[in-house]
Amino acid sequence: MKMLFALAVALAVASPATAGYHYTTVDGPSSASLLGTVVTSINDAGLAAGYYVNDDGVGGPGNYTAFTVNKDGSGFYSFSRPGYAQTGAAGIDNAGDVTGVSVTSLGHGTGFVRSGADGSYADIDPNLDPTFGVTSLYSEAIGLNNLGAVTGYYTTDPAATVGTLAQYAHGFIEFGGVYTAVDVDPLDGYGTQVTSINDLGLFTGTYLDNSADHFSHPFLGVFAPGAGAAIIALDTDPFGAPSSSIGNITDNFYSTYNSLYPCACSPTGFASAAYVLDVAFGGYEPIAVPGAFFTNVFGINQSTDVTGYYLDPTGLHGFVASWVPEPASWLMMIAGFGLTGVMLRRRERGFAQGFVARG
Repeated sequence: MKMLFALAVALAVASPATAGYHYTTVDGPSSASLLGTVVTSINDAGLAAGYYVNDDGVGGPGNYTAFTVNKDGSGFYSFSRPGYAQTGAAGIDNAGDVTGVSVTSLGHGTGFVRSGADGSYADIDPNLDPTFGVTSLYSEAIGLNNLGAVTGYYTTDPAATVGTLAQYAHGFIEFGGVYTAVDVDPLDGYGTQVTSINDLGLFTGTYLDNSADHFSHPFLGVFAPGAGAAIIALDTDPFGAPSSSIGNITDNFYSTYNSLYPCACSPTGFASAAYVLDVAFGGYEPIAVPGAFFTNVFGINQSTDVTGYYLDPTGLHGFVASWVPEPASWLMMIAGFGLTGVMLRRRERGFAQGFVARG
């Protein structure tokens, strides 16, 4: 038996599992007017959220509809907030609560949290906090953690339109009905958006720099109820890209990250390199959908399932990427340990029958 056990271990060690991401495409309902789909977030149970866009018929940015879907592509469920022309989903927690923005026919946006239990909506808008001291004209809820903290941005500037919201954005964190402002120092940039917050209070966001091109850059911060929020690091892209953004961050300090480069290789004039970053200890894993012009990432859960979108010759598609070992490696490991199992059953029946759980 010792020889067979050694053989099993040798098979497993000599053929280590070569891990990689498996990509599942997620598209909105098939329609001639479907312009694209984006998967924005995913919780630890593998339930993802996002939105798809249909042509509005008048040359505008399109009509947004929110959805949830399982990470294998099953269970696709669309939803729209009653009384609003458009609904987009941004974040999802482990209870299935979803953040996003609901937009009127006049283009006024209000952030929301949609309950996973009963589908009811609660507004996320700095106007609801009289101590905050602003009059928000547009707000959007982006991230949320499992403790009830919500992140997002708002604008008070009437010059802001759908295409320029990022330039006028101010970040916030909402917890228990109290809103805390998050803005980078004007000397560093402007247009702050807080994109996510984990259960430990570490949050991520993106701001625009003061250059003529207004490139975007990520930042990290810490939030504690009653103590406020503080930005602790303004990041420069570790891959040398002029513009970059950071997505969700997990409790084990993994985050999604995008680097943007000018490139004639893409119809958009830009190429995006996407990664999963180990924020605490360094290291990264590229995320790239095969055959795509570029891939952008947003959401990530504790199992490092990743969400985002990609552009290929057929259009804009959402995706969920799941981390899995290669099938060949699994077979080699199973075969190796299977040999051990045979001998254990033959020679160690007494031991196996006498093994019981101990309290």
